[in-house]
Amino acid sequence: MKTMKLVLCSLGLTLSLALWGQGEPGIKGHHFEDEHHHAKREKKPHLDSTYLKHFKQSEIQDPAVVNRFTRRFINAVGGSATGLIGRVAGATVQGGMVSFRGLNPRYSTVTVNGLATPVTEQNIKAFSLGLLPSDAIQAMEVYKGGYYANYGEWGGGNINIVSTADIAGNYLDVSFGLTFQNNFTFNDFVKPQYWGEDFGNFFGYGKDNIDVTRKIVGVDEFQELDRNGAAEQARMIQNTQGIETVTAGPGFDLSIGFGHIFSDNGRANFLPSTPQPFSRIPSRIAVNRARYNNKTTDENGTVTNSEITSFLTDGIYTETAQLEATSQWFYRINENNDINLALTYSHEGSMISLIRYFVGIRDQKDVFGGSIGLIAKQVFMGRLTGNHGLADNLDLSWSLGVGTFNRDEPVLNRFGAQRPLRDQGTESPYLLIIPESSKADVGGTFNSDLNDNTLGGRIDLGWEAIDNRLTLRAGVLFDRLDRDFAARLLTTAKDDFTAPELTTPRLSALDTIFQTENYGPNGYTMIDGTSEFESYNATNDNFAGYLGADFQLGTDWKFSLGGRLENFNQNLDTGIDTIQVDNQVTEFLPSVNLSYVGHSRLAVKAGYSRSLNHPAFRELSPFTFYDFDYRSDIQGNPELQSGVVDNFDLSLEVLFGRNNEYFAVTPFFKRIQNPIEMKYIIRSESPLFSFENAEQATIGGVEIEFAKFLGSSAGLRNLLLSGNITFTDSRIELPEGTQEVASERPLQGQVPLIINAGLTFISDNQRTTATLAYRYVGRYLFSVGDGVSTFPWYEMPRNYLSASFSQRFGNFKLTLAATNLLNTRFAQFEDADLDGKVTTSGVDNEVQRGLAYQTFHLGVSYSF
Repeated sequence: MKTMKLVLCSLGLTLSLALWGQGEPGIKGHHFEDEHHHAKREKKPHLDSTYLKHFKQSEIQDPAVVNRFTRRFINAVGGSATGLIGRVAGATVQGGMVSFRGLNPRYSTVTVNGLATPVTEQNIKAFSLGLLPSDAIQAMEVYKGGYYANYGEWGGGNINIVSTADIAGNYLDVSFGLTFQNNFTFNDFVKPQYWGEDFGNFFGYGKDNIDVTRKIVGVDEFQELDRNGAAEQARMIQNTQGIETVTAGPGFDLSIGFGHIFSDNGRANFLPSTPQPFSRIPSRIAVNRARYNNKTTDENGTVTNSEITSFLTDGIYTETAQLEATSQWFYRINENNDINLALTYSHEGSMISLIRYFVGIRDQKDVFGGSIGLIAKQVFMGRLTGNHGLADNLDLSWSLGVGTFNRDEPVLNRFGAQRPLRDQGTESPYLLIIPESSKADVGGTFNSDLNDNTLGGRIDLGWEAIDNRLTLRAGVLFDRLDRDFAARLLTTAKDDFTAPELTTPRLSALDTIFQTENYGPNGYTMIDGTSEFESYNATNDNFAGYLGADFQLGTDWKFSLGGRLENFNQNLDTGIDTIQVDNQVTEFLPSVNLSYVGHSRLAVKAGYSRSLNHPAFRELSPFTFYDFDYRSDIQGNPELQSGVVDNFDLSLEVLFGRNNEYFAVTPFFKRIQNPIEMKYIIRSESPLFSFENAEQATIGGVEIEFAKFLGSSAGLRNLLLSGNITFTDSRIELPEGTQEVASERPLQGQVPLIINAGLTFISDNQRTTATLAYRYVGRYLFSVGDGVSTFPWYEMPRNYLSASFSQRFGNFKLTLAATNLLNTRFAQFEDADLDGKVTTSGVDNEVQRGLAYQTFHLGVSYSF
């Protein structure tokens, strides 16, 4: 019987019509078991010992080091992709970006149905899992060891998300939640006056209406204009400089999802709706920053004292609206052939308002300033997958994917007003700083538009040559990424023709001083300071093929052996003949895994694999972006080379006890050739963050993971204690000609200690659940310095505590959640004496300290 399924999505609503057959598509040779009969939408399974065993059993049977989340387990525990990743040993998630084994997020790879996802972050090579709707995830694999059929670019972990259409019952769900942040909700904050004027702003849209480049001429033509011609162009730009103080309300999320299965002879299939299609969350972070200079040294050149030259306090206010939608079609041709189409859309609009109080000790200035603007991100991914049984022992699976990613900053205004430091605490007014030349920090307006388009496909073939003994696998893959990026820097400026009353206006006139009538022959002009580096076009082309075999040796031994050939071509066109990027890498990537599984309760694994790590376009482009947070420029390096990673893993995994608790210990070692690091450079105009290749890095460590029910008596049998600890140690080899003084140091971004622990309670009637979770992230090297003019910066350790509670009352469900209960501060220190110890008292200097405050969420849902 042929079957078909349709899902229609609209704002806050998901309408689903379905005709279906049993089963689900596999991917790249791995097959998640068919659990349709466990996946009833209206009743989640109980997370008891059965599910704990189910969660670990498929992992212990795999010869590679892997965490596997099947649809059955996801329905049991619920949660998003970031929540599932938090259950993996050595994994941390910050801002939606995932790190494994303490490595920088650039070493984590995320694929959907075996195909690459875009880079969604501006300064870090990473994909934010927060942009992926929860119900786009029907199963997930996390490989921390290599496997020849997996994507070849990774270093810490390889995440593959499987998106298929599957439910087992009709449903109608309604949910609503409120979010409160301590020391912010119901308090005042500063926002741009224009934000909220348009209806679309409520949903995070409306960027086109405030785009500063919408009506003016292009860069080349603008820069040919005289000062009055430039002023006329400025008169066409909407005034978005005004700010206002408002009271922060609670954040909220809303969902109305419903679906219906139309069954033909008892056969059906369907994807559940997005559980949180719309949310609007305000938040606040407080940050203090400082700079130091005039360092004194002893006879050995070691710094003994530093002089603070400036310090500041930032209040960073963000209001983020996110709209999500998923839609999936499933078509079963017959028992051996099926096709699935998955469509995912996510839009995120963030109003970001940074208000700054700055004290310059050296120049005796008291400055009030700000950076206010909008960032809009939009992701669309489409995946068409198929699975075909060509013969009894021969299977073919394939995937085709398209995607787009857009990151737009239509307007980012930066202003400053100053007065003499001696007037601090008085009624003396702040006077706006109106520059006379192009400025990125004060008086500048920044605009950028980034567009990525992706296209990819893969074919995977599996042949069980000897029943239950030998499976041969082969596959090919292609993916392409095209990027167009353009930025623009415009500055309102004064000159000799500007009327005196406009040269030093008061801060109180910020919302009116930049009106159109103040531009002209006797007013302001505008300078287009866009450089030739502020736009580029780039492409990545990746061709890969693999061949491998999986062996079952006797009853207890498994062995996999394979190789992958990757050809990667990266091109970046800056428009300047002397600065072009043309990186071509062809690499053979072997993979070997051996495992012993005794009585399905003990596994010993050993593996070796080679992988790659390529630079991101942003790391290569010579485009300079002024980071208002750090008061520094960020610039790419066209000379960066791809890294090669050798991965060694050894693992012992044990299931024990009547309740199938588990314990695992996994030593690992990595050698990275040409690792990419971020460095800090002092220049005459402003400090600079850039990127460079080190010669080689080595990383060794061990992961320890466990889960144990606390007893068998009433109460204790409902408590599950779980946790994982990851220790790592890294060493870097510096290239010849390095400017660094230190002869040995850790790899930039490598976290040496990560601890995750959790205590979970689930009542016998499954209606009450509670979780207490703890996370520790150790001190790590944030950026590299040369030890003479700049010094290494270290991110200090952090402790996090969160809790959640849920209670069912019939069809109602009440949820409570709290994060950052310890009100953990984050801090960065400058290691001035280069001893790598970073003491809070002594010659090392605190360059940043911040606080995000506790956040609380209250939610209620009803299932019809």
